[in-house]
Amino acid sequence: MTAAPEKKAEPLPAIHKAAQDGDLIPLQAELNGGVDANLRETSWNLTPLMLSAGLGHVEACRILLEAKADVNARDKGIWTAVRFDMSIVQRRAPLNEQLMKAMNAPQCREETCRLLLEHRASWSRYYTTGELKSP
Repeated sequence: MTAAPEKKAEPLPAIHKAAQDGDLIPLQAELNGGVDANLRETSWNLTPLMLSAGLGHVEACRILLEAKADVNARDKGIWTAVRFDMSIVQRRAPLNEQLMKAMNAPQCREETCRLLLEHRASWSRYYTTGELKSP
């Protein structure tokens, strides 16, 4: 009996990679080229805004929001961009500090969270154990 071949992860779409890296010029170029700000990647159904918010890239978030990114879009696990932003801040274990430093992510996320909330992000419901609950 032969083992099934391993499924390789698909590379991120260019707009997602730019959002994840906080790389504003390629991000704007993708949007100017007609790529939808709400494009979903295939593995977790993530939007570019979720990636940029999760890593605290405020200016990338701002560009995506100006391009009509859905601030309350949910991934497969029903997390939103604001929840991605909060997730790293809430778990500030030493490993996460090292990871954030390695990824060039800022420590303080107040500005990112404020921007998302100004664009009507919903923070009153959040993902905890697989269902939506009120805090």
